[in-house]
Amino acid sequence: MNNRHFLLAFAAFTALALPLSLRSATAIVNGIEWTYNVSNGKATVGGGQFWSTAVPKDTSGAITIPAKLGGYPVTTIGEGAFNACRSLTSVTIPTSVTTIKDYAFEECYGLTSVTIPNSVTTIEESAFEYCINIRSVTIGNSVTRIGNWAFRYCDRLTSVTIPESVTSIGPGAFEGCHGLTSVTIPNSVTAIGDWAFEDCYGLTFVIVPNSAISIGDYAFSGCDGLEILYLPQWAFGYLDNIGVPDTCDVASTDVYNFVRRLYNLCLEREPEWTGCASWAKKLTSGEKNGAMTAYGFFMSAEMTRRSLSNTSYVEILYRAMMNRAPDASGKAYWVDLLNNGVSRAGVFRGFAESAEFTRICDRYDIIRGNVDRSKLEPRDVNKGVTMFVARCYTKALNRNYDVTGLNKWCDKINSATDKKGMAIQVAKNFLTSAEFQRRYLSNSAFVDVLYQTFLDRAPDSKGKASWLAKLKSGVSRNTVMAGFYNSTEFSQLMAKYGIRTTSGTTSGTASGTWKGTSASSQVSSELVLSESSGKISGTLYWPKGDTRSVSGSRSGNSVTLNIAGGDVWRLTISGNKLAGTASKNGGGSYICTFTRQ
Repeated sequence: MNNRHFLLAFAAFTALALPLSLRSATAIVNGIEWTYNVSNGKATVGGGQFWSTAVPKDTSGAITIPAKLGGYPVTTIGEGAFNACRSLTSVTIPTSVTTIKDYAFEECYGLTSVTIPNSVTTIEESAFEYCINIRSVTIGNSVTRIGNWAFRYCDRLTSVTIPESVTSIGPGAFEGCHGLTSVTIPNSVTAIGDWAFEDCYGLTFVIVPNSAISIGDYAFSGCDGLEILYLPQWAFGYLDNIGVPDTCDVASTDVYNFVRRLYNLCLEREPEWTGCASWAKKLTSGEKNGAMTAYGFFMSAEMTRRSLSNTSYVEILYRAMMNRAPDASGKAYWVDLLNNGVSRAGVFRGFAESAEFTRICDRYDIIRGNVDRSKLEPRDVNKGVTMFVARCYTKALNRNYDVTGLNKWCDKINSATDKKGMAIQVAKNFLTSAEFQRRYLSNSAFVDVLYQTFLDRAPDSKGKASWLAKLKSGVSRNTVMAGFYNSTEFSQLMAKYGIRTTSGTTSGTASGTWKGTSASSQVSSELVLSESSGKISGTLYWPKGDTRSVSGSRSGNSVTLNIAGGDVWRLTISGNKLAGTASKNGGGSYICTFTRQ
């Protein structure tokens, strides 16, 4: 057999002996010669038995991988397909591709950006390793795993968003990406491999989701620029293993999610990392509790600049502090308080110290705490008193309150031993003030104002005629006014706002703030109650942030309160005292004694 015959026979044997997947072919597309392999009717560019490149190594500029070669769909970029093609500046990957194999683009120094289409499900080992000039990577939303060392030493890569489809980030996947300043790890990720972000010293913050159940050794070692790292709570016992730098603050991912939620609901935006980190550090250190963190958002300059109506403000309070839409009656109640003098901080306190916000804080493993009382104004101490004073402005002076004056008069009533006597004096002060005198009212108009201010109604014709006759006969306006503020109707009006005499027994409303002692250990306690048509709701504050929701009813002087947790209190109102016996859930009893504030 001559040499020619031998070579032909060998070629025929090779064609029969090699699997179909190892058969190579070439095609020229747009002036570029492509090498590919075919298996099961699908084409792989490059790779193959001898790890051939898909195009000549000196190919330069921007290229587009054909969607078909030889009539076969290109579904795979083979091992080393573009390895060391250092003059390529851009590669467009068709949507027919599902897999990018090992070392596919390794050492493509000229590449500056990569877009991986949604068709790709797998990025294998070292696929883009040493692509030192890549600045941005867009990963399609079908990728489930980022392979080992996939983007290692992509030195100029600045940011990467990992899609929700990814469940694992392989060892060393982004190791040595020195220019990386931000990375978004989605809630779908369950595993982060060893060295995954090692030596990414440009990173300033990273949020590892609670979905992560495995974080490899040295995953963040050498990330010396990290200022804050958010981790699942379980990971706090493995900080040294993970490689957290000594200079990096660590907070739980729950804390991040709690703060981010406030940014989203209160400010309607995503947090900037510095602001979020500041709140997270304060929550983690105990400098702030959940209530005061939320206070910081609701009272912020940014929130104020939104110029929200009282209605819109209350709606956001429900969403942020109770995680629900408002019920109609509750919404009307809080809006009415805002419209009648209570500050937004005062209304915020009612939400911040609720059982519903307690449950939100518990979900994020946050200590709820209480609102710092120094942040409140006198008009926030007793809502009934505030609404009483606010109506004095509208009824007597025919204008809305000014905050300075409202606080002054509220403080006088709240700090008085005899709140009813002081409330009468305050109402009188409005009607004897220089401002009132400058209204220059006729006797008829003056009597109309007395009816509205002290009786909260228009005058009946017979009564008004009687008072006008007295004024005409020479009785002074102050004497006529005394007939109104000493009336039973005015006492009933004040009782409606929780203002009553400090002696004797009254069957007035339970609404108001009560302070005293309760529980088996007789701890200092505070009750904030609201009553409507005999139905009572409110909050019980015990020490160390222990807060319980309260519901119940009043019949005459008898009050029954059901405390969250199962205790039942049976109390009696006597003047400014509220006292009685509590039956403990599970047996036993204790004494409760409160004084109205």
